[in-house]
Amino acid sequence: GIHLDVTESKYAETQLQELTERYAAAISGTSDGLWDWNCGSEECWYSDRFWTLLGFPENGPFPAANLQSFNDRVHPDDGPSTWEAVRRNQEEGIEFDHEYRMLHQNGEYRWFRGRAATQFDENRQPIRMAGSIQDIHDLKSTQNSLVNANVRAEAASAAKSEFLANMSHEIRTPMTAILGFADLLLHEIESEIGKPSCLDYVSTIRRNGEHLLEIINDILDMSKIEACKMTVEKVPTHPEGLICDIISLMSVKALAKGLHIEAILDPAVPSTIQTDPVRLRQILVNLIGNAIKFTELGSVKVRVTCSVPEQLLHLAIEDTGIGMSSEQISRIFGAFEQADTTTTRKYGGSGLGLYICNRLVEMLGGTIRIESRLGVGSTFTATIATGPISEAALVTCSLTSKFYEVTSSLKANALDETRPLNGIRILLAEDGPDNQRLISHVLRKAGADVQIAENGRLAIELLTTDGTLESTLIEPCPFDLLLSDMQMPEMDGYATVRWLRAHGSRMPIVALTAHAMSEELQQCIEAGCDACATKPINKSNLIDLCQQWAFGSRENVACEA
Repeated sequence: GIHLDVTESKYAETQLQELTERYAAAISGTSDGLWDWNCGSEECWYSDRFWTLLGFPENGPFPAANLQSFNDRVHPDDGPSTWEAVRRNQEEGIEFDHEYRMLHQNGEYRWFRGRAATQFDENRQPIRMAGSIQDIHDLKSTQNSLVNANVRAEAASAAKSEFLANMSHEIRTPMTAILGFADLLLHEIESEIGKPSCLDYVSTIRRNGEHLLEIINDILDMSKIEACKMTVEKVPTHPEGLICDIISLMSVKALAKGLHIEAILDPAVPSTIQTDPVRLRQILVNLIGNAIKFTELGSVKVRVTCSVPEQLLHLAIEDTGIGMSSEQISRIFGAFEQADTTTTRKYGGSGLGLYICNRLVEMLGGTIRIESRLGVGSTFTATIATGPISEAALVTCSLTSKFYEVTSSLKANALDETRPLNGIRILLAEDGPDNQRLISHVLRKAGADVQIAENGRLAIELLTTDGTLESTLIEPCPFDLLLSDMQMPEMDGYATVRWLRAHGSRMPIVALTAHAMSEELQQCIEAGCDACATKPINKSNLIDLCQQWAFGSRENVACEA
């Protein structure tokens, strides 16, 4: 016999046994199913966990260890993308990390995440691919639920926005007639003698209609803010001119109560800032209006200063009114909040104004600060971002103690008796009989020749050679301007404008819309309108708009001729 030293082989055998046991323990301990494929053949290996994930019992029996067993289980819709992922891994070196569905023993398809790596020979040919599958069905279901919930939330948000737009239209349309005819009655009665009671009645209608419109606007603004539909822009804005206009406007209410109203601009205030003038005006009108409302004696002052290094404009509205306690101040910016219930009963209001102001100031990059003493008065200081102002020219003087005397709001709203639209031919597309009467009366009294069409199709028929949508436009155009409501039956304003622009019409078109949201106004412009007028209409603004576009159109025609 012979004696052989087998120490090394025994050590290797022991090591192999330990590795085998460690490998088996790792396989049994993992929640993933493992697989190994001999590329280019049907030969495969699957761990027991691979099959138990698919619903097979712990001890089998399991399907055959070949490639077909895998292909039979993959969802038909996921097979092509799975094998494409394999190809990209082997040919392009892209990581194989792919999600697909496989058939479970209970008859349903479950989602799995497959990850794998490929081994190559010296010629860069794949020889082996090994990887794992992980059950992600519950995770995928949760993700799908979140996606569906997000889709439903977006649909709800869209429905809310549509509802707000429709509510704006439905409310503003009758308000146009209410306020418009109240203005006409007021104008007629004012010229007659001996009817003070009628004048008072109509003034009451108009005043309450305007109050109702303010509340409607507040509700719509709050809804837009809550739905994240409120937008602001940054354009060059002249604070001096803006504040002068607002003080002039608010002087009517102040003088009616015997109050002084005063604007004081520091010489360091720049002539131009970058902000949203519409929202800034809304903030100031609300804050100054509140100051006037809650002040019985004394004055309202607007102090404007600027911090150039910080690029901030400070607008302080001081009043000598009823003031507030610290507890009242703590909740004054809440929605539907006022100082207390007695304030609501005495002064009225929805309690939305300061909430909206606060949110708008935040959107303009600033804050609102309050200082108040009960029975003494309050100071609301709105601070907004100005944008770069180091190069801006400063105002040349302070407007200290600048008062605005306005004796009558009727004077500002009265129609221009010089007939500014004399000779202008206007086509009015409007389906509401009350608004037809109101708008046509306003325009005719201003000198315009007005023809009415009840919808867009009838308006187009008045503009075509044989009165149909299939014919060509009349040249030259028989009208100087089209005033078109955007919500009409049969053919709305959007479709009407698009048809006219598509057929070469260059006639100025002004949209009449009760939708006050900026995105709706932008939609009118994108459809082909030249300008927009919102309902309820402002007589002087509407006449100015018609005058601007109608005479501009005539000048263009004359130049071309």
